[in-house]
Amino acid sequence: MYLYVDRPCVALAPGSRFVLAAMREWVAAVREGRCACRALAPGFAAAGARDVLAPFQMMMAILNRDGLRPLGFGARCRQTVAEDEAVLLGLLDQAGSERARVDAARALVAADMVPALSKALAAVAAGLIDAPASRCSRGKEGR
Repeated sequence: MYLYVDRPCVALAPGSRFVLAAMREWVAAVREGRCACRALAPGFAAAGARDVLAPFQMMMAILNRDGLRPLGFGARCRQTVAEDEAVLLGLLDQAGSERARVDAARALVAADMVPALSKALAAVAAGLIDAPASRCSRGKEGR
């Protein structure tokens, strides 16, 4: 987490920068009453990551609906990483370890949603965080 808190967004690796922008766009779409998948689909497609949109949507929906506490996300124009964004980026960095995913999921969501969140985290991390830089540098998160 501390690796990311207050870090300039432009200093992030391409996958992390893409995920951060996608999280912010997802939150903005939901707040505005728009379909988050529709808002994000063009960016995921442009990045060659269309297959990661469903697990990303699942991750965000579970955190939103079944979270143990509300998470705070920066506005789309914010230039630095907010604390809860940093937590999620750090978690995605560690998502290769099933134990780390499950432990983190337990700290974030209701017990019955831990397996689903863990699975979504693994897919998002594998598809975006651990992906080749070219995959995430081709597109933006949405609009």
